[in-house]
Amino acid sequence: MRAYQDAAAGTVTRYGGHVAKYLGDGVLAYFGWPVAHEDQAERAVRAGLEMSRAVRTIAAPDGTQLAARIGIASGDVVIGDLVNVTGTEAGAVTGETPNLAARLQSVAGPGEVMISDGTLRLTGAAFEIESGGTYALRGYSDPVQGYAVLGEREVESRFEATRGAQISALVGRVHEIGLLAERWKQAQVGDGTVVLLSGEAGIGKSRLIEAMAKQVNEDGGEIIRLQCSPYFASSALHPVIERMRRAAGISQDDDDSAQLVKLRDLLAREGGDPETTLRIYAGLLSIEMPPDCADPDLMPEELKELTLKVLLERPVQLSRKAPLLLVLEDAHWI
Repeated sequence: MRAYQDAAAGTVTRYGGHVAKYLGDGVLAYFGWPVAHEDQAERAVRAGLEMSRAVRTIAAPDGTQLAARIGIASGDVVIGDLVNVTGTEAGAVTGETPNLAARLQSVAGPGEVMISDGTLRLTGAAFEIESGGTYALRGYSDPVQGYAVLGEREVESRFEATRGAQISALVGRVHEIGLLAERWKQAQVGDGTVVLLSGEAGIGKSRLIEAMAKQVNEDGGEIIRLQCSPYFASSALHPVIERMRRAAGISQDDDDSAQLVKLRDLLAREGGDPETTLRIYAGLLSIEMPPDCADPDLMPEELKELTLKVLLERPVQLSRKAPLLLVLEDAHWI
């Protein structure tokens, strides 16, 4: 029980949530209180998926593998201290939302994350979703829709995850589009440049990048998109690692041998020194190399220097084939 509770609490805390209480073998957690985040629904689902994976690694004394059922709901609640004749409960939550989360948890399968319709709307296209159907839940007169989360969706950027395929037409921004187009023309003739795009949240920076990427695709250019994330601010080179996974088509279900095959195919297409590059990228992606391809004995500083050299060589290789647009999004989280 302690191992299970530690795994659950550690995951909730990592994604900015708050463990409110332990209820026997259950855990009640809040996202959005006492600290609010603009993406708290996404944080809750990510925590649920990671918690499910973490619990599956725990076994009971008789060897039985554990599995957690997770329910997530989003909505308004009232939070305050309740004082009555039996005692005081600090930070008690009242409202429909915690009840709905508990009911969804009761219909979830072992290891499954079940979310409400409200949570689905808030998370956009960030996750692979399967409709679990409608359920007759205790306390609800009408059937309630539930959705099973299959995993994270493979997307290039946070903008794509939140907006999905539905993108509105770009209005205005003539000056900014013109400036980016001019810089792209310079890059096409060999005069590379750097553009810093900054501004308040929600003013359309990512939408502007989408318009730029569309132009680059139409011109036959190469694009590398590196998406920084607040969830992995302490993970070195995380944007590069995730970009490499997507480019190679590596999924979480692939074993080491399948991942190596996909990685070799990618490097063969891009050129460069395949064996040295393969060892470096395999190390970054935590892929176990076969004994005959083991890393040479390098000091940590030597390995770091070689890794950065290989990473810097990749965009150079791509730019030799076609003009290259390299986008580093949400750099404040790096």
